[in-house]
Amino acid sequence: EQRWRHSSVYSGDIKWEPIDEEQAKRYADNPPRIVHDDILIAKLRPGQRIHVDMFAAKGTGAVHAKWSPVATAFYRMVPEIEIIGDDVVGEVAEQ
Repeated sequence: EQRWRHSSVYSGDIKWEPIDEEQAKRYADNPPRIVHDDILIAKLRPGQRIHVDMFAAKGTGAVHAKWSPVATAFYRMVPEIEIIGDDVVGEVAEQ
């Protein structure tokens, strides 16, 4: 459906824009770019959009842990089911 077109934003959608003419000349032959362009950044609903200004800093894990490539963040939804009322036993419990 047309309204769901471009509903997922990936790292490959990030485009570099030089901040001045000197930077444009310096990186004309080899501009900064995304290494992995298939990383999902956000899923958008119809009518939503993202506008972001990003700044990059080169560093290594020896300088600070934030540049360490082994840090991974994730979450998992774990529902808690509570049965209120009569005890569920026998064949009904097996279902």
